[in-house]
Amino acid sequence: MKHPPGRPLLRFLRSGRYDPYSGASWTLDGWADGAAGVVAYPASFLPRWIAHELWLVELEGPVTEREFSVTAPRGRLTARVEAWDRAAAADFVRSLLARHPSLGYVPSAETWTPAWEAAYVAAHTAGMDAEAAGRDYATAEAAEWAAQADWLTDRLAVGSVG
Repeated sequence: MKHPPGRPLLRFLRSGRYDPYSGASWTLDGWADGAAGVVAYPASFLPRWIAHELWLVELEGPVTEREFSVTAPRGRLTARVEAWDRAAAADFVRSLLARHPSLGYVPSAETWTPAWEAAYVAAHTAGMDAEAAGRDYATAEAAEWAAQADWLTDRLAVGSVG
């Protein structure tokens, strides 16, 4: 994956700008440094990282491409994507259910967990359904991740998937 210049980089965080992976809370008044780098991701990877808050991120220094993210020595939050809220999360789950009625989730504006879980389950379900029909699991899973990213990108107006 090569991140094209000019495309937004984003970061899902838990409430209060809390990063569950590093255990740190991001501030709004400066650059964050990380021993392993500061992680962000292009819109195409949004479904893999769903959490409570979505932020636009600016990275500084050489950008290293990873499987589902990018890292740099420093980064900072530049703006919260206000369009990502509990109602959007519930709509996202509804969109997954429209494609995969057997997921068994009930979308709710009261909880964030179904959006995170349903994204993963829907991608896995798409792969398993394809495999059962004699097609390639990985191709179907990738197509589902892409459909989810397209939905989020369109709904949240966060720029081109890429």
